[in-house]
Amino acid sequence: MDVVSAVTSALTGKSEEEIKAIRKALEWEAVKSLLAPSLKSERRSLVSDYDEKISARALQAKSEIEALGGQLDKAIKGAGRKAIETVLSDHLNDYDKI
Repeated sequence: MDVVSAVTSALTGKSEEEIKAIRKALEWEAVKSLLAPSLKSERRSLVSDYDEKISARALQAKSEIEALGGQLDKAIKGAGRKAIETVLSDHLNDYDKI
Protein backbone atom coordinates (compact mmCIF):
# COMPACT_ATOMS: atom_id res chain seq x y z
CA MET A 1 0.00 0.00 0.00
CA ASP A 2 1.47 3.33 -1.01
CA VAL A 3 1.09 6.61 0.83
CA VAL A 4 -1.59 8.01 -1.48
CA SER A 5 -3.86 5.01 -1.09
CA ALA A 6 -3.30 4.99 2.69
CA VAL A 7 -4.28 8.65 2.95
CA THR A 8 -7.23 8.16 0.60
CA SER A 9 -8.60 5.25 2.61
CA ALA A 10 -8.09 7.16 5.88
CA LEU A 11 -9.96 10.20 4.58
CA THR A 12 -12.81 8.33 2.91
CA GLY A 13 -16.09 9.17 4.59
CA LYS A 14 -14.70 12.21 6.44
CA SER A 15 -16.50 15.54 6.38
CA GLU A 16 -14.93 18.63 4.84
CA GLU A 17 -14.32 20.10 8.31
CA GLU A 18 -12.54 16.94 9.47
CA ILE A 19 -10.33 16.97 6.39
CA LYS A 20 -9.47 20.65 6.97
CA ALA A 21 -8.60 19.90 10.60
CA ILE A 22 -6.37 16.99 9.54
CA ARG A 23 -4.68 19.14 6.88
CA LYS A 24 -4.09 21.92 9.42
CA ALA A 25 -2.62 19.47 11.93
CA LEU A 26 -0.33 17.97 9.27
CA GLU A 27 0.85 21.41 8.14
CA TRP A 28 1.52 22.41 11.75
CA GLU A 29 3.57 19.27 12.37
CA ALA A 30 5.51 19.85 9.13
CA VAL A 31 6.38 23.38 10.23
CA LYS A 32 7.40 22.21 13.71
CA SER A 33 9.53 19.32 12.51
CA LEU A 34 11.00 20.64 9.26
CA LEU A 35 11.07 24.43 9.19
CA ALA A 36 11.30 25.52 12.81
CA PRO A 37 14.55 23.73 13.74
CA SER A 38 16.52 25.37 10.94
CA LEU A 39 15.07 28.80 11.71
CA LYS A 40 15.80 28.42 15.42
CA SER A 41 19.36 27.34 14.67
CA GLU A 42 19.86 30.34 12.39
CA ARG A 43 18.48 32.66 15.07
CA ARG A 44 20.77 31.21 17.75
CA SER A 45 23.73 31.66 15.43
CA LEU A 46 22.87 35.31 14.76
CA VAL A 47 22.32 36.06 18.44
CA SER A 48 25.61 34.43 19.37
CA ASP A 49 27.55 36.31 16.68
CA TYR A 50 26.14 39.68 17.63
CA ASP A 51 26.53 39.04 21.36
CA GLU A 52 30.24 38.52 20.74
CA LYS A 53 30.50 41.63 18.57
CA ILE A 54 28.61 43.78 21.07
CA SER A 55 30.72 42.54 23.98
CA ALA A 56 33.92 43.24 22.07
CA ARG A 57 32.76 46.75 21.15
CA ALA A 58 31.71 47.48 24.75
CA LEU A 59 35.12 46.36 26.02
CA GLN A 60 36.84 48.53 23.42
CA ALA A 61 34.69 51.55 24.34
CA LYS A 62 35.40 51.02 28.03
CA SER A 63 39.17 50.94 27.49
CA GLU A 64 38.99 54.03 25.25
CA ILE A 65 37.00 55.91 27.88
CA GLU A 66 39.48 54.87 30.59
CA ALA A 67 42.36 56.14 28.45
CA LEU A 68 40.56 59.40 27.73
CA GLY A 69 39.75 59.80 31.42
CA GLY A 70 43.40 59.29 32.29
CA GLN A 71 44.41 61.99 29.83
CA LEU A 72 41.80 64.39 31.21
CA ASP A 73 42.93 63.64 34.78
CA LYS A 74 46.45 64.75 33.89
CA ALA A 75 45.27 67.96 32.24
CA ILE A 76 42.67 69.02 34.83
CA LYS A 77 43.30 69.80 38.48
CA GLY A 78 41.03 70.29 41.49
CA ALA A 79 37.28 69.74 41.64
CA GLY A 80 36.98 69.06 37.92
CA ARG A 81 39.41 66.19 38.22
CA LYS A 82 37.48 64.71 41.12
CA ALA A 83 34.22 64.98 39.14
CA ILE A 84 35.78 63.16 36.19
CA GLU A 85 37.10 60.39 38.44
CA THR A 86 33.69 60.02 40.09
CA VAL A 87 31.77 59.84 36.82
CA LEU A 88 34.22 57.39 35.30
CA SER A 89 34.21 55.11 38.32
CA ASP A 90 30.40 55.22 38.47
CA HIS A 91 29.77 54.49 34.79
CA LEU A 92 32.65 52.35 33.58
CA ASN A 93 31.09 49.31 35.22
CA ASP A 94 27.99 49.84 33.06
CA TYR A 95 30.03 48.62 30.08
CA ASP A 96 30.56 45.28 31.84
CA LYS A 97 26.79 44.76 31.95
CA ILE A 98 26.44 45.00 28.17
